[in-house]
Amino acid sequence: MGKEEFEKKVANGTPENYLEFIEQLSISLEQLKQIDTKNLTQENRNLYQIMQDSRDIFLFLHEVFPLWKKTPYGLDDIQSVIFTLLQRKGPTEKMAEVIIAQMEQLPRFLDEFRLRFDGSPIPNVWKNTSIDMIKSTPQFLNFIEMVFSASISENMKKELSDTLKTAKKAIEVHTKWIQSLSVDDNEFSWALGKENFEKLLTLRKLPWDREKILKTGYELLDSLTKQAHQLAKDIDPKKS
Repeated sequence: MGKEEFEKKVANGTPENYLEFIEQLSISLEQLKQIDTKNLTQENRNLYQIMQDSRDIFLFLHEVFPLWKKTPYGLDDIQSVIFTLLQRKGPTEKMAEVIIAQMEQLPRFLDEFRLRFDGSPIPNVWKNTSIDMIKSTPQFLNFIEMVFSASISENMKKELSDTLKTAKKAIEVHTKWIQSLSVDDNEFSWALGKENFEKLLTLRKLPWDREKILKTGYELLDSLTKQAHQLAKDIDPKKS
């Protein structure tokens, strides 16, 4: 959230730590209810409502759709933090120190993250998606090394390079673990289900039910496909 003293820290990845986060989130957002919204500006009243609604959606999905222990990729948070910091601060010497600190903790984090999975079969689509995503991670690490190649000292370059090599080895171990996971034979084991999907639509305050959304989606797809064919014909009638 912009606090520099936390930039070099990587969270504990264990299920216990995640559940503690859920508990603290619930407590802090319950405390929000003590605020007298009449004294807030319109902008803050809107933010207040968004926070309450987001809390309800998050906790609902935590109960019925626990992706945190079903999607085995595990690198989302660290990658997003590094991208965000690079965009804000650029490839400076100080940023190299931050990335080295983050990458040094990656093996420990992945070890802890794997404890979230108890051997229960996971949806095949999430396993395959995770494998596809993690295959591109070495390219991501190579990109980091390239970005810093012209902006940091030789000593820092070597330290960064060595740290990224260790991170790649940890990612290889994690990839083999993902590949070893058993999968649910049910083709639609990833699905939220009709009843829960309707509940989610209600929590998101959408005015349509799932049937209306599906019908509208097909109508839009049909309409846009016809427009695309017409545009293609206008550009070159001889081509498809």
